[in-house]
Amino acid sequence: MGAAVVVEERFEVELTETNASVEGGESLEATALVNNTGDVAGTQNVTFSLYGVETDSAELTLASGESTSVEFSVPTTVADNGTRYAVVGSRTDQNATRVDILGPARIVVGLSDETVIPENGTNMTIAAGAVNRGDETATQELTLSDENGTLATRTVTLEPDAVRRLNFTYSTDAAGVGENVTLTSTNTSSNTTFITETMSYADPNGVIDSRGLDIAVLDWKDGEISKDVLEQVIESWASGEEVY
Repeated sequence: MGAAVVVEERFEVELTETNASVEGGESLEATALVNNTGDVAGTQNVTFSLYGVETDSAELTLASGESTSVEFSVPTTVADNGTRYAVVGSRTDQNATRVDILGPARIVVGLSDETVIPENGTNMTIAAGAVNRGDETATQELTLSDENGTLATRTVTLEPDAVRRLNFTYSTDAAGVGENVTLTSTNTSSNTTFITETMSYADPNGVIDSRGLDIAVLDWKDGEISKDVLEQVIESWASGEEVY
């Protein structure tokens, strides 16, 4: 007696269409062709998966040799951005294609150590950098500010992964001294503190001598400067380096 012949349905699947690039937050649309190449009619669950997670499905009943198209719609989020694989599968077959989920423009900013600190009352130049970490070209206004308000602004346009070096110049009269300075884009911010009081204790050559140190100590005792400023003065006096 011969072996029994297994007769069953076989649902072959193929992704025939997707919007291969989709903005994060929009829906990924896909169309699959399903063909029953088996010898009998049957019913199978056809699933659609994105990043390894089943996100949509349809139960289909097909006669032998019959085919049909099925559409899937899957919402995405900004957090999904990157290259993903969309997979359509039945119990007997599967097919995959690559899709790109695009993230929004994201300009990241930073303040550099390459900062020129002048005598109080003249212009200060702060070096900064900006990079677009998103998938789209972006135009954003970058704002340099302190607790008293806006010091300077620059508008930049950056393509994805593009980097731009920037210089912001403003008057120290506008910012005062010892201010917290922050550079902000739509997405991020960077903060630093510039203590410029030390410059007022320097001699005409920009060096803090013993006389300047004595005055700073007296000012600290009178509560006119902070301990942080006094420590800056002592450090500059000890090093003998110019402070402007």
